[in-house]
Amino acid sequence: AYFEVTGKYGKVKTTKSNRIYYVLEGEGQFEINDKIIPVQKTDVIIIPKNTPYNYWVKTKGEMMKLYLVHSPTFDSETEVNLE
Repeated sequence: AYFEVTGKYGKVKTTKSNRIYYVLEGEGQFEINDKIIPVQKTDVIIIPKNTPYNYWVKTKGEMMKLYLVHSPTFDSETEVNLE
């Protein structure tokens, strides 16, 4: 999936699939297990299932473009909102 981020996603976890994010453009931050990780173009972020995470753009008003792969396939019923 391709998407553009202009704000904060919201803390979630998935109980089924691992998530692999590739930063196509922009800068931001991922919060994974309460640790803040800065990201920028060409970074890859791997989030194992059952791991709480969140992400957002580095600077308000900016945009981060991400590509996301779910392994195995995405199932909306396994996504847990933690906020």
